[in-house]
Amino acid sequence: MCLRSVSAYFEMAVIACTCRDYNKAKDLYSKAGELAYARKCYRLGMLYFKGDSVVEDKDMAFSYFLKAIKHGEVRAYHSLGLIYQYGYGRSQDVARAVKCFQKGVMMGDALAQVALEKILKGHARYLIRAT
Repeated sequence: MCLRSVSAYFEMAVIACTCRDYNKAKDLYSKAGELAYARKCYRLGMLYFKGDSVVEDKDMAFSYFLKAIKHGEVRAYHSLGLIYQYGYGRSQDVARAVKCFQKGVMMGDALAQVALEKILKGHARYLIRAT
């Protein structure tokens, strides 16, 4: 089961408890906690990326986006792709940006879809040579 919101996992866990399927409820509550952690990492990454209320730090943002991805936050693929696309805090790598956007698209992220379309239009010749 691949739900995208913490509340959906919590709701499913409540249903599992009602049905006395406590093992499933435990798994769903665990997944909700992991996804909540992923969302927190993503939001911290965005704070550091934009410099909102903290000193802007693209490397710190990058680290938080990686943690968010590891724990299932789909939107972090888009943010990581932007870092690679524009070379924020590291070398520009359009091919890696495309891979990040593609992963986001495969997981249903609309922003990654838009970014992928734009980057493919703008860098088509470069990407053909790189592959």
